[in-house]
Amino acid sequence: MTEKQNFTIVKRGYDISEVDRHVAQLNLELREYREKDSAISSAILNAQIAADEIKQKANTAAETITSNARAMAEQINRKAATHMTAVIGEIRTHHALLGELREEYNTLLSKYFKAQDAGEIIQAQANAKDLENFLQNFIDKELGITNIIQNQEPEQA
Repeated sequence: MTEKQNFTIVKRGYDISEVDRHVAQLNLELREYREKDSAISSAILNAQIAADEIKQKANTAAETITSNARAMAEQINRKAATHMTAVIGEIRTHHALLGELREEYNTLLSKYFKAQDAGEIIQAQANAKDLENFLQNFIDKELGITNIIQNQEPEQA
């Protein structure tokens, strides 16, 4: 603020005490406006600081959540790949066992045909065809996915 100015008193003019009171009132109002301005500036600064802190905490929380979600997804993918590999291995084992069963069946059937006479051979052939159809239906229904999986390799995690 400016220092108090003393004015020269003249005969014509305003009442000095009224002018002094008015100037004092104006100085008081000016001081109040400056205090309010300072308080408002301080409040704005504090609000900006608080907003920045909230934003930083939200970003940190979002990064943590995203990181945890990615880690969980990777773990699930690894477990699924491991499980799929195990299932494919089991299917291949069962398929191999069915192949061995078919070979053994054909061997036994061949031995049987050699031991039977012509009439029995025709009946044995019909029975063998029924048994072969049964085995094929079993393979198609129970292990039908074997053909699909044989041509696919599991994805590595």
